[in-house]
Amino acid sequence: MSRFIAATLGRLSPRYRTVAQFAEIYQQTLAARDLSPKTMANHAAALRHINAAIGNDIINRVRPQAIANVTRTLHLRYPHAAQRVLAEARAMFAEAVALGWSDQNPAAEVRMPIARIQRQRITLEQWQAIANHAAAHLPPWVYRMMVLGLVTGQRRGDLAKMQFEDVRGGYLHVSQQKTGALLRIPTTLRLD
Repeated sequence: MSRFIAATLGRLSPRYRTVAQFAEIYQQTLAARDLSPKTMANHAAALRHINAAIGNDIINRVRPQAIANVTRTLHLRYPHAAQRVLAEARAMFAEAVALGWSDQNPAAEVRMPIARIQRQRITLEQWQAIANHAAAHLPPWVYRMMVLGLVTGQRRGDLAKMQFEDVRGGYLHVSQQKTGALLRIPTTLRLD
């Protein structure tokens, strides 16, 4: 029935088109934002979950229960993915409201599922044990990169792309991959 409505009334008004049809427009909106390939891949993965569950539904008829069912089902196996899918659904339906495809954002009503954080910060003693092992058994650059990371607080991707030419005028110049922020870290920086 949804396909029939989308094929007939959908020609007259976008409110009668499917979620999958809007997802194509939403992907074009994301592509225009000049996001990194990894970020685009994350958006695409979340959109695949949404399309698989409610892609054939008429966008203006989607209710919060449908979004809650998508996140609840996903949360059982992949709690963090459920959070990303809900965040994507909220952003997508907000865009649908802004473009006149929907009267409401059904994802806004859904509570964010709880996902336990599995990562933990290591202690200085744990870091020193890892650094000692690196100094004894790995190439010298591994230990140096660990120390540089500890002192500067930079992400591993930023550490990996650092070069000696990045040191100019007493500063280490860093262009962060994730945020695009430009930093000047003094080479006199120490961490006793």
